[in-house]
Amino acid sequence: MRIEQGRLIDLTDLLDFRIRLHFLVQCFADDLSRNIADFPS
Repeated sequence: MRIEQGRLIDLTDLLDFRIRLHFLVQCFADDLSRNIADFPS
C-alpha cells in the first residue's frame, strides 16, 4: 500500500511539473510573439 501511495505521489508531482512547464512555455511564447509584433519590419 505504501509503495502504491508513493507511486501515486510521483505521478501527481510529474503532472504538476508538466503543467508548470507548459505554463512557462506558454508565457514565454506569448512574450516572444509580442516582441516580434512590436519589432518594426
